[in-house]
Amino acid sequence: MDFIDKENKKRIDNYIKNLKFNMKGVRKLMGISQEKFGKLIGVSQQTVSNWENPEVKKYPPLEIILYINLHSKATLDDFFKTKLKFHDSSDKKEN
Repeated sequence: MDFIDKENKKRIDNYIKNLKFNMKGVRKLMGISQEKFGKLIGVSQQTVSNWENPEVKKYPPLEIILYINLHSKATLDDFFKTKLKFHDSSDKKEN
């Protein structure tokens, strides 16, 4: 992505890290393993693991991101821009 300047590249990288963190949190909040979640959406446990791992440059399709976001009870904007709290449903975002 040579057309993206360094400042925006850093912002995008942070959004992706938040996405991966929040995906994992929502899955755990749903009370299911990576394997069970993978079966639910039609992918392998390894695929789910790759999506949740911030060191791996693999991302879910938009439909999966939207599905997971629906279970977070957060806005899509929050889902990318913040690390959500999953132990306290009354306060969705970290400060």
